[in-house]
Amino acid sequence: MTDFANGAYNPVIFHMYLTGTSTDATGKTVTVTVSKNCAAFGNPAAGAATATEIGNGFYYYTPTGADTTTNGPIIWRATATGCDNDNVQHEIVPATNGRLSALPATACTANGSLITSGSSTAQLNTSSGYALSNIRYVNNVAVNGDGAGTPWGP
Repeated sequence: MTDFANGAYNPVIFHMYLTGTSTDATGKTVTVTVSKNCAAFGNPAAGAATATEIGNGFYYYTPTGADTTTNGPIIWRATATGCDNDNVQHEIVPATNGRLSALPATACTANGSLITSGSSTAQLNTSSGYALSNIRYVNNVAVNGDGAGTPWGP
């Protein structure tokens, strides 16, 4: 199972076989339906949909972003006359952190998120070509000095 970022629209690949065989099904009209977060199957957001043939029994369908905005399991079902059905399951995960608890569930540019470049509070200023710093503590000891004439020290 592959994770899709919430709102992403990556192609979904199906492999169709003639009913009861391992023979690739080509030239078929493949209808696509979807189940979002264990709901009943229905048409994708854009309405009734058919997959596009790639060749050798492979077909693809590219969902719209609206198809992938519900976090949780998503199942794509491909059906065609004279073919076995093919089901493809993905997991829709938050686009901000992919469900990784060590990362904040906020946009990268939000305060309190990841360190970003800039000159505001909680940002890393690299405008001079190197990281500017305003050191106030070293090993939990308050320090003073400007590094340019006033010596550093506790």
